[in-house]
Amino acid sequence: MFRFISTEKLKERAIINGNVDNKLLLPIIDECQEFYILPLLGTQLYNEIGSQLPSSLTVDNKKLLDDYIIPCLVKYVQYEAPIYLNYKFTNANVSTKNTDESAPIDMATSSRLMDMFKDKAEWYGERIVRYLCANRSVYPLYCVSNNSDDIKPSDTAYDCGIYLD
Repeated sequence: MFRFISTEKLKERAIINGNVDNKLLLPIIDECQEFYILPLLGTQLYNEIGSQLPSSLTVDNKKLLDDYIIPCLVKYVQYEAPIYLNYKFTNANVSTKNTDESAPIDMATSSRLMDMFKDKAEWYGERIVRYLCANRSVYPLYCVSNNSDDIKPSDTAYDCGIYLD
């Protein structure tokens, strides 16, 4: 499994404290890549960039990764992280962690925070879609599907939650 961003780079670019355990962040990064970035790029382009990591990225793929994919991925991780980081799954139960110096925020505040990050992530995702559409000749694997298992890229990053035929 390849990752478009390391936990160290994520912590540099996000409002995630440096003391957050990397083992908690890695599954969030993996999930966000597959749930949000893969549908924006499509299987073929996603796999091409992944196969070139970490050191053999083409100039065009490096630009796409650094200027478009990573900013979007950071926001999606920030969108997903609050729930995963606030709740601990153990053998006995699901619980929240509390310390003497801090307390978890309430669910309404958490929801507003997550909505803010989702809005920003979708905005960055839309930048990816527009950039790729404007540069189809540079990214020939964008919109290419070699088999039925391939995920074709979405034509928008926004999710309105309502199906409008």
